[in-house]
Amino acid sequence: MFLKQKCVLADLTSKFSTCESLSLFLVESITFEFEKHCSLAKSNLLLASLNAPVYGPLSAIRSIIIQSVDEIKNSNLILKWTHLINKLIDLCFDVSIVASSIVNSTSPEGLFPQELVTSLY
Repeated sequence: MFLKQKCVLADLTSKFSTCESLSLFLVESITFEFEKHCSLAKSNLLLASLNAPVYGPLSAIRSIIIQSVDEIKNSNLILKWTHLINKLIDLCFDVSIVASSIVNSTSPEGLFPQELVTSLY
């Protein structure tokens, strides 16, 4: 496991050396991971809730963007930021559609489709 993390870190370090903004690099990297979480949520919401929850990456992205507002506004990378934010919005809508069957339930516990429960056993 440690070797895998070391390889990922080396890969990220080499990618960052060509990036002009640390904030942009971080948001792009986390968005890449968030896309994986979204794909898993689309295929199996229960498995995604266990192994790849979407709240963590979204929380990290939100924090970075909030701390980088001035940098983003005064950046010559505004087109890259715009493209990235649009991509994030699309991903959020996708996750919203996937989770809506559970989140928008009138049941106080949230509706959990029976087919998802039986797929665990």
